[in-house]
Amino acid sequence: MTILKAALCGLSLVAAAHAQAASDPPKYPSRAVTIIVPYAPGGAVDVIARTTGEALSRQLHQTFIVENRPGAGGNIASAYVARATADGYTLLMGEPSRAAAGSLYKELQYDPVRGLKPIALVGSAPSVLLVPTDSPAKSLNDLVQMAQKKPGELTYGHGGNGTTSEHLASEMFLGQAKIQMISVPYSGGAAAMTDLMGGRLNMVTTNMLNAAPHLQGNRMRALAVADTRRSPMFPDVPTFAEAGYPKMEVGVWWGLMAPAAVPQNVVDTLNRAVNDALKTPELQARLKALNATPLGGDQPAFQARFDSEVQQWATIIKQAGLQLQ
Repeated sequence: MTILKAALCGLSLVAAAHAQAASDPPKYPSRAVTIIVPYAPGGAVDVIARTTGEALSRQLHQTFIVENRPGAGGNIASAYVARATADGYTLLMGEPSRAAAGSLYKELQYDPVRGLKPIALVGSAPSVLLVPTDSPAKSLNDLVQMAQKKPGELTYGHGGNGTTSEHLASEMFLGQAKIQMISVPYSGGAAAMTDLMGGRLNMVTTNMLNAAPHLQGNRMRALAVADTRRSPMFPDVPTFAEAGYPKMEVGVWWGLMAPAAVPQNVVDTLNRAVNDALKTPELQARLKALNATPLGGDQPAFQARFDSEVQQWATIIKQAGLQLQ
């Protein structure tokens, strides 16, 4: 009788273990993960996505694939991710334009707030205003005077409608300087930079990651950086505040986002992996070389930042009178 009881007890323990295993969430990731980039290859978001993907591959021992889906100011890619299966295998490399999209666009195929979930912040960089190397504008004051003499004739390029460190940052400056320029959107920041170098644009405002290689090669000139302090890499470039525009503080952040219904175990795994990767000398050195500041932090902090910026950009967009189809 004692032997029978022991056997039954053993069977019960085995059954309980199997039941517990069945209720546990599946191991993540167990196959390749795709990071969707909402802009063309070569721009800052693309570079950060590939850098992050490589780091996560090392941390989680799975392949992270980067796929570019440019167009509509990043909304094609964002809608694709928002509608994807919420299993953590389709992610978005998000940036502040996702927080601005709901206020900027009259109609969207997705809800940036309810359709996407912020997962983990990777890094950030301030915006910088650039002109061609042969531009007669040697300072912001020069550029403003040029625009005042030719209202609505000068052009500025950006990597897509609604890009905060480019399109909206340029509009912020134009509003504060009380000047007008023609907006020229591109499918990514790299294309706008190419036309600026070719003299086909008068101005581009972009983040420092995009600008740094061209400034180091003297292929364009920086007039001001939209930060509280000068860039350590380019200490001769004044801040907007030093040039007379104290309210011009704007830049870009990059962070992984996922479909809103993504399971909590996936959120936790990805957030932990990003934070662990940011502690490694390899990723720290890579971000420093790109003139980007590592961020990290927990998921609720990223969510709070995103929600705050939704309100911030809504106010700026309304003041600028911007509305896109």
